[in-house]
Amino acid sequence: VQTCALLISQSKNTLIYLLHHSNREQANSNWKSFNEDPSWKEVLLNSRANGPLISKPPERIYLKPMDFSPLN
Repeated sequence: VQTCALLISQSKNTLIYLLHHSNREQANSNWKSFNEDPSWKEVLLNSRANGPLISKPPERIYLKPMDFSPLN
């Protein structure tokens, strides 16, 4: 997994986090492993101590790099 960018929108209520995976299967496997990680589960639980941080579940959008991208 390679972090490509971390962006915050002008509205200040949207976080965009771009990750690079070799393929969609790897992406799904990585997200599954991340969500099952005991350390992440603890952080998630603690982050909700005073209520949820987000109003709806995160959205996943899969992008393909353009031909000129260094990711190819």
